[in-house]
Amino acid sequence: MRSRWQPTSRSALVADPGAVAGWGTVCFAAAGAAGGTGQPVRLVWGTGSGPAVVRTDAPLSPGTGQPYPLRCPSPCAHPPGSLPCDAHLWADADVRGTPGLREQADVLVSRAPLPCPAARRRVRELLDGHPGCLVAVVPGTATGCVVGVRDRAVRGVRWAWVERCGPVTARAVASVAHAWAAAGGEPGALRRVTGPPPA
Repeated sequence: MRSRWQPTSRSALVADPGAVAGWGTVCFAAAGAAGGTGQPVRLVWGTGSGPAVVRTDAPLSPGTGQPYPLRCPSPCAHPPGSLPCDAHLWADADVRGTPGLREQADVLVSRAPLPCPAARRRVRELLDGHPGCLVAVVPGTATGCVVGVRDRAVRGVRWAWVERCGPVTARAVASVAHAWAAAGGEPGALRRVTGPPPA
C-alpha cells in the first residue's frame, strides 16, 4: 500500500507538457477549492455532468536524473464534491528512459493517435503488459480517446470512447477516467471531457 505524502508544490497539468510521469489528482470539489491550480474540465456522463480540476503533482521530465517519489500524495483535504477526489500515478506509455515507472503506474497514456481498432489493440497491450495498471488511454484520430479499464472480476477490459473538446489532452482524459472508475463509475457511461464553459 502506498504511504500518504503531501507534495510541497503543485504544478498545473498544462504547465509541463514534457513530463513523462507524475502523480495525477482529479478534484471534484466546488470551483476554487482546489487552490487555483490545474486544468478545469467538465465531465459529461450518461445521466448528468459536473466540474473537476485535473492537476499533476511532482511531474517528472525525461533527462532530469531526479529520484522519483513513489509515494502517493494525499488527495484533496476538503470534503468530497460530486465524486471523491482521486490521486494516481500516471506514465507516458510511449517514452523510453523511465524504468519502473510504467510498471508502477495506475494510468498509462499514449500520445500517438491511432485509428480506433489499432487504438483498442494498443490499450489491450498496455493493460496486458502492466498488470498493476487500472486504466490505459490512446487518443483516436478524431477528437476522442479509446479508454480501457481493467475489470478484475471478469479478467477483461471494459471499454469507452470518450470525446475531448477544447484544450483537453489525452492525459487529462486518462486521469478523469481513473477517478471515474475508482469511484465506481461504469466506463461506458463517461461520454465527454471538455474545457470549462466560458465565464
